[in-house]
Amino acid sequence: MAILDKIEVTVRSSGQVLKEYEDDDNDPESRKMVTRYIEAVSNAEFSVHLNMGPRQKFNYDSITYRVHIDGIFAVGVVVHESGKARKHGIVSFRDGIVMRSATSNEYTFSKFKFSDIQFDDGLQAEATQTIFEKLKVAGEIKVAVYHTRKRGINEWTHGNVGLSSLATSEKALKGGSLSHTTSLTKPVPCAAIKAQSVSFPKGRSNPFAVFRFLYRSRKSLQVLDKIPRTPSPVPLEDRPEEQLTAEEMRLLVRQLKAREDRGRMKQERGVKRERDPGSDVEELPSPGPAKKLASAKAVEVIDLSGD
Repeated sequence: MAILDKIEVTVRSSGQVLKEYEDDDNDPESRKMVTRYIEAVSNAEFSVHLNMGPRQKFNYDSITYRVHIDGIFAVGVVVHESGKARKHGIVSFRDGIVMRSATSNEYTFSKFKFSDIQFDDGLQAEATQTIFEKLKVAGEIKVAVYHTRKRGINEWTHGNVGLSSLATSEKALKGGSLSHTTSLTKPVPCAAIKAQSVSFPKGRSNPFAVFRFLYRSRKSLQVLDKIPRTPSPVPLEDRPEEQLTAEEMRLLVRQLKAREDRGRMKQERGVKRERDPGSDVEELPSPGPAKKLASAKAVEVIDLSGD
């Protein structure tokens, strides 16, 4: 699990914590940043879970989590200092974002989901350059944690943050391991919310903990040697009979019978035609269309008519 300074962050999907894989480039001595790989399943929704342990030190009056996905600020969580927070800790999660329409003042909610990167080699150069910039920060969920000061309660003004599926070219991807980006589900109406405003005494560039989750497809994780490659199954005929189940034995019998039938049919097609006793020419089976051209070049014609 990714834990720093009594704070644990996990990513969950389908009700399960996604298994984390070590990043070989991660500094094991780092006390401020931890990086993990996780598996992304196409179109699966996911959530970011924040667990702050008891007796957490508050330098000011609050601790703020800022969640960036694919380089875009998606959502924040403000934990207020209190007796309960200090004694028992705090558990929170975010599985999507609330957006407020600038025109109708309506609020909607959309969930996070993993989306395949689509490939389109017909993209114009200008579009490819824009996408190249997006690819630099794609495939990453980053949670930065700060000591903050509360300010006031404001109206919620969060609009469309720009999370969406991505189309790119193979050239722009340059053979990298990226496989997914994050998009949003169809928005549904939700209740209005307020926003807690905070200040960052040490600046937004100085969090005291950073959690990075690089999400990739299972195939990409195998290429990166994060998880074992799927071994090729041993053919049934090469396995000991005592290890085969009844169903596997039936399947093996069907496979062997089908192979025997194919061999018999091939043999029947290749049988020579019976020679005509009065002829000096032996008729051979006619080769298939693909072989005729090669045969015409390779066969030497001999005149047997005599002088």
